[in-house]
Amino acid sequence: MRALGAAILTMGVLAVPSVAHAAADTAKLTALNERDAAGHPVAYPIHQGETAPLTFGVLNRGTEPVDGVVLEVFVGKHISLPKEFANCRYNGNGGAASRAWCEFDRTLAPGETYAVDSFHVTASADAAYITLEPLRIQWYSKAWADAQGGFDAIAKGYEPGGPGTVSLVAKQLPAPYENAWADVSLNLIAPPDNLPLVPLGKLNAQGDPAVIHVPATANGEPRPVVVGVVNTGSTTISKAVVNVEVYGGKGRLLGTASKNCVSYGYIQLSGIWCEINEPLLPNKTYAIEPLQLAGFGSSTEKTSFTVTWHDPHWTDWSGGLEGLTRPTRGTNMGSSRGDGSGPDAHLVATSLPTPRDPKRSFVTTIEVGEDEIPSPSSSGSASPSPTTSVPAGDDGGSGGGLPITGPAAWSIAGIGGGLLLAGMLALVLTRRRRARFTT
Repeated sequence: MRALGAAILTMGVLAVPSVAHAAADTAKLTALNERDAAGHPVAYPIHQGETAPLTFGVLNRGTEPVDGVVLEVFVGKHISLPKEFANCRYNGNGGAASRAWCEFDRTLAPGETYAVDSFHVTASADAAYITLEPLRIQWYSKAWADAQGGFDAIAKGYEPGGPGTVSLVAKQLPAPYENAWADVSLNLIAPPDNLPLVPLGKLNAQGDPAVIHVPATANGEPRPVVVGVVNTGSTTISKAVVNVEVYGGKGRLLGTASKNCVSYGYIQLSGIWCEINEPLLPNKTYAIEPLQLAGFGSSTEKTSFTVTWHDPHWTDWSGGLEGLTRPTRGTNMGSSRGDGSGPDAHLVATSLPTPRDPKRSFVTTIEVGEDEIPSPSSSGSASPSPTTSVPAGDDGGSGGGLPITGPAAWSIAGIGGGLLLAGMLALVLTRRRRARFTT
């Protein structure tokens, strides 16, 4: 909500003219961008911590020349303006600013387009692409500035730059709109994300990621899950970031109270991003704790289990753990950082085998059913127990022998049934005679 409020506030600042803009400008000026073959504004590449040039300009769409123009520039979060031009005034402290006014003494002929020569912006070292805001420019005539009291009046309190001078040069730029303002977009280039870290987990007999089996009898109950890593490089890695994600209905990765982790999920997706601020020594294997998984036997959908490790610089570029937990896959995505009531996610030195085909991602599936190692009492299907003979000496002195089967058994059964029926008849007659005597 704070991020949303900040974004709305920034857009409000950009959309509402400053106090100096009280009077309308009678000159017909249009702000210009470079555009690609499809007509879309060009987004200029820039790295974290880099100063890069931008191209933008202005068009006089009126019928009379415009004798001199003034440019207002505003940049948002993670971008600043180097104070490099003497004909500009900047606000902010240090060697960079977030807002500037520049004056140009060139006369703009009707219908001619011009570009600002060698204008630069600087991306902060911790710039994140998801919060990187465009540069906003707006053009005014010198006559308008003079009506406000002159350039010094509209830039009052701003610091002069130098020692260079920025100028306007004739250049063909498209003009699809008739606005005196425009946004100039930036494309923050991703830093490398190629740490020599191989994710590990349980393997099958062939050396491939083994299917994770969750007993149906433990439906919904948390169970520890093995997630590990090996540093295959030759130098120690001071810290890294791990992502574990479950997609599908047969399992769910449970959230953690670790304050160095952010859990996320919606419907059939659950996952966690954790910052591991511990050294990973070369050729050493580690398991990460604590991580827990719950299986759900009622689901029939295939469920994947994926582990990847990332460079912290790439994580910062992505907006940190919170930024990484807000993908576009679901509008109902929820995420939360651990409150610290539990132990931080950490590494435990252990011995885990490396897959026969090591990859950047450890990918397997989750199945719900029997345990991975069935107990001796359990069997795949019920079968009748075999009939056993009575041991010798346990038949009441009959001398033992095989069980009686076949036609002889039927004869014996018939004799026994007749004797039983005769006994029951005698019992009934005796009771009737007793009843008659009593009466």
